[in-house]
Amino acid sequence: TYTEHLAKTISTWESIVSRSMQITVPEERINSAWRNLLVQNWQLVQKDRMFYSAANQYEQLYVTEGGDACLSMLNWGHEELAKEIFLPILNSKRKGLEHHQAGVKLLDMARFWWMTRDRSWFLKHENLWRAEIDRLIEDRDSNSHLLPKGRYCGDISTQVHSLSVEGKAWRALNDWSSILEDLGDEVRAKEVGEYAAILKTQVMDALQQSIRHETVPPFIPNALLDREEPHSPITQTRIGSYWNLMTGFFLESRLFPVGSEEEAWLPHYLERHGGLCMGMTRSGGTTHGFWSGSERTNPLYGTRYVIDTLRRNDPDKALVSFYGMLAHGFTRETLIAGEGCTIDPVDRFGRFFYCPPNSGGNAHFLNMLRWLLIQDWDIDGDGRPETLRLLSANSRRWLADGGSIEVRNAPTAFGPMSLVARSHLDRAILEVDIDLPVRDRPKNIFLNPRLPHDWKFISATVNEQQVMMESDGSIDLSSVRAQKITVRYRCQPL
Repeated sequence: TYTEHLAKTISTWESIVSRSMQITVPEERINSAWRNLLVQNWQLVQKDRMFYSAANQYEQLYVTEGGDACLSMLNWGHEELAKEIFLPILNSKRKGLEHHQAGVKLLDMARFWWMTRDRSWFLKHENLWRAEIDRLIEDRDSNSHLLPKGRYCGDISTQVHSLSVEGKAWRALNDWSSILEDLGDEVRAKEVGEYAAILKTQVMDALQQSIRHETVPPFIPNALLDREEPHSPITQTRIGSYWNLMTGFFLESRLFPVGSEEEAWLPHYLERHGGLCMGMTRSGGTTHGFWSGSERTNPLYGTRYVIDTLRRNDPDKALVSFYGMLAHGFTRETLIAGEGCTIDPVDRFGRFFYCPPNSGGNAHFLNMLRWLLIQDWDIDGDGRPETLRLLSANSRRWLADGGSIEVRNAPTAFGPMSLVARSHLDRAILEVDIDLPVRDRPKNIFLNPRLPHDWKFISATVNEQQVMMESDGSIDLSSVRAQKITVRYRCQPL
């Protein structure tokens, strides 16, 4: 009967949610959203494949978007499902995109390694990832060390030396040299690491020759050594829109030095030349049957931009993207995403969503919420995460008086962890209880909760011992040996 099927559905969904990382914040719509989106993505799994959508032409597997959806499952505690649905991605091939896909697969696999440390699973499938490593090394020109020209992107057939491809390839090889060492293959680890160092020099040389300095900030092209014109406004042309969609891969590669002026050029260019709307990645330049307007957003391609803003400690921009997705990237109340949607209403029924539902759009929100509260970084770029940052991008209103933030059973690159922050500003107190990962101890641990704008931190204790604190409330917990930590802040109104 209908009643029986309804009860079974509710029971199944509740079981899925209960096995996940648990996040609770004072905004109930956010709490409902992550549960909704997680269940949606479970529904978009067909056998062992995470499909991009359902009941339309996107009811199939895509490597990049599907990989992001797999990682969201991994980030939210569904490790076994994530492994199962990632294998078809590893086996997937698309002619003309072999090097792009190799970089995507290896970077996703690197994340799997740090989150799971499942040696047996990696060795069981080593023929797949070794083939991708070999592809990124052996297919290169012996002089320039660049890969052969390939498609500008999946939808643009123009042949170029793609920065997004080269950047991903370098980062993947750099990180995999460490993974190979951990897996016991020290000879290949040394070879891959040495080649990655050579490759970075060659790619950076090509990049420096290609950067256009006539714009503010300088324009970083996707087509290396090809005089690609700056796109401004970015979405005025079709090629500019696709450049915009590709930028996240360069941000993920982190070719520029940490903290340098150059590493902010690309994100600032996006922000100042029309690449974003409410923090969401924009596209445009054409009007065709798939859309009813030339101006639209494709939010799911902004995940890497958001993670990069968080890495550079620019949380407010990340929050714009997060709330932009809630305001515009989903249907109201039902929280359905498409690959994109029009910015303006197209008729009396409102905006047009393209091919909903969308597992990548759902993953975009799920990954953002996780990274706002828990961040695990490889800051020094050696291919091994060493830094855990906590609560460095929470919405300030979540810690208004009486507010709380709870994160339970959160997978990280160091093992699962939990934390609870409770605001008692009526007593000028903020308390944070942290249960740190047991599997691996992070070298660096930082706590940096964000109070409402009209409050400031005065002092802090860690397990009842007074500690040094930055003016913004940041505390270095790296030297604290305890696994369970209680931080108590004294605060005062401005």
